[in-house]
Amino acid sequence: MKSIYLCLFLMLSWAQVNAQSKAQQTIPKSKMAPNSIVGVWDLTYFEGKDLKQLFQEKIPTIAIDPRKTLLSGHNACNSFRVPIKIKDFKIEFLKAITKDNHICNPEVEAHFMEQLAQVQGYTMQTPNKLELLVDQKVVFRFQRHYKQK
Repeated sequence: MKSIYLCLFLMLSWAQVNAQSKAQQTIPKSKMAPNSIVGVWDLTYFEGKDLKQLFQEKIPTIAIDPRKTLLSGHNACNSFRVPIKIKDFKIEFLKAITKDNHICNPEVEAHFMEQLAQVQGYTMQTPNKLELLVDQKVVFRFQRHYKQK
């Protein structure tokens, strides 16, 4: 009977040590390096809507540079910029978003900008996919932009 308990104890101990070593080796996918958010991003998802129909002229882009504490971009009609603070996968807008005032699709642009102003954080499932969150819900999804040569 003692050998059964000893065998069971050794198996449980081995399983626990093995699980701990795997956990230490694996970085959660949503916890990419904080500086990996730096770059230019193309919108690929906005509240589940058809982007080609919604943004007929141009798909929105954003550029993030925490060293300059700035988020800037183009909402398919106007350029915008806002000072930001990024820490621990949270994004804080330090001022109101400023933008150009060209006349385009005012309803779509207003909704896009309202949602952007509500962003509180982000996740990155891969180095090339960025999700912006409002109340822990994905509202925007972006693909890293690579310039074509």
